[in-house]
Amino acid sequence: MFSDTISNRIFTSVVLLVFIETICGSYSIPKNDMSTISIFYVIAGVLMAFLMMIKIRATTPSVSTGFERVFRWSHLIFLLFLTYSCVPIIQKYLVDIPIDFHNADMIPVLKIQAQRFLNFENVYNDIVMWKSEKPIYLTFMWLPFSISEFFKFDARWIPLLWTLIGVFFLAKMSHRAKLLLPSVLGIFSVYSIFNFMITQDKNTVIWAEEGVVVGYYIFLGYALSRKNAWLIGLGVAFCLLSRYFLVFWLPVFWLYWYFFQSKKSAWIILITSLSILFLTFLIPYGFKNAYFFLGQHNGYIEMAQRSWNDNPNFTLQTLGFAKFFNFKSIEFLHQFLIVSSALISIVCGGLFLKFRSKKWFQPEMFALCSLKLTMICFYNLLEMPFYYLFYTNTFFSYCLLFHYLNLAESVPSSEVSEKSMSYE
Repeated sequence: MFSDTISNRIFTSVVLLVFIETICGSYSIPKNDMSTISIFYVIAGVLMAFLMMIKIRATTPSVSTGFERVFRWSHLIFLLFLTYSCVPIIQKYLVDIPIDFHNADMIPVLKIQAQRFLNFENVYNDIVMWKSEKPIYLTFMWLPFSISEFFKFDARWIPLLWTLIGVFFLAKMSHRAKLLLPSVLGIFSVYSIFNFMITQDKNTVIWAEEGVVVGYYIFLGYALSRKNAWLIGLGVAFCLLSRYFLVFWLPVFWLYWYFFQSKKSAWIILITSLSILFLTFLIPYGFKNAYFFLGQHNGYIEMAQRSWNDNPNFTLQTLGFAKFFNFKSIEFLHQFLIVSSALISIVCGGLFLKFRSKKWFQPEMFALCSLKLTMICFYNLLEMPFYYLFYTNTFFSYCLLFHYLNLAESVPSSEVSEKSMSYE
């Protein structure tokens, strides 16, 4: 193990890396040239994921019970204040700029799918907008919009609501963190991302659906931190049927859970997620649609080629490594994304087997950290790296941070021992 001094340095580095990734993934975008910021964004994410698999003892100042109780509730009060203060801003956006597929077709397509669901129609019939095309969104992307369609309010509130639900689960995770001050600073940092979205990223609020994905992945992170098999099964299904890159991580994760956590829980996770997959997608909408989604990679390549051709500077103004490739290598970039996202999970599994018996290794962080590394590969190698897509990856880091703070052994400064721990 490490000495208290080294543990504190690792802990400080982890917190700093989370904040660096947050700044790179929010207040630094969009700029004219994001090359350097993109590199820092990836480095911060990778380093934090690996460092969080190290056990630490972190020195933290002692505080009175009353002061701690106030701290525990302060961020929830701030969440209510933030929500209340943001509503008028959002409402003005939505009134001033109506939904229009000519500007962005994501929300309009999701609305139509939700309307069809409520009307007992085939959700996956072709939709005529730019041209007649089959909608490309899976069940848990369009299903939340059935709420706004049923109650007749603006569908763009749904991604914001799902993001706030995600922030709620992050707040619950911060409640359990043993290191009080970093957890409070962390939750305020989460709110700063949300504030950035509302006050400085108007386009995401008006046009994008990514807030739904943010909510799902934070929920999965929360479920993993609680080690609740039923919640994990739900979270896996939600994520798999929205942004399905999760499929790259699932085999290694399930084997890890089966052999090193609980065989019974592993079967609960598998059966729960598969049941939801069959009941909400495969049975009602058929295996034909499943084959359609599995064959979407050619469509993504074609869409990327159009985007790059229409705006050659597109990739320079956002995060991701696509900017380091050229137009002719788009297909290679897509294949590289698939291979690297699959390989990183296997590499993480190998590292777990190699180091799991080491005293300094923190096995309870493996599931979250391996998923984080898979997310880093996926998002940063996208051939169409719209900057709003990166919010999921940025928010998810706080699932890691709060769980790591919960696992860390809190050592009050008044009780710090001068005896160092040995490193194996």
